[in-house]
Amino acid sequence: MEEAAIQDHVEQINNNGNLWIDIEKPTRNKIEMLGRKFPFNELNLEDCLSKIQITKIDRYDDHIFIILHFPTSQKEKGVPRFSQLSIFAGMNYLVTVHQGDLRPLIEMFQICKKSHEQRQVLM
Repeated sequence: MEEAAIQDHVEQINNNGNLWIDIEKPTRNKIEMLGRKFPFNELNLEDCLSKIQITKIDRYDDHIFIILHFPTSQKEKGVPRFSQLSIFAGMNYLVTVHQGDLRPLIEMFQICKKSHEQRQVLM
């Protein structure tokens, strides 16, 4: 899989050999491309497409896969709404997959993308 092909469909930041790929509103096509770029477990890739997967941590020899849920600022009938964040973390890379409603994550990614100085601190 050529790196340029995945760049057309997701955002990424390269910094000193470290790569952060951020996928907002994952589609089957984006997740399949991710699976061609990295040897991730098929079930973990499928979990990224679900919005209600259980919280978990799966350990592998070369990476970990984590699903977490965070409250968002959106509420439905006074009840907090939660959003799933799926994370693949390995040596020199981080992949985040989410629905686009986790403002702190989005803001941190944009800060790293725009500011070389902040990228050095955070990555």
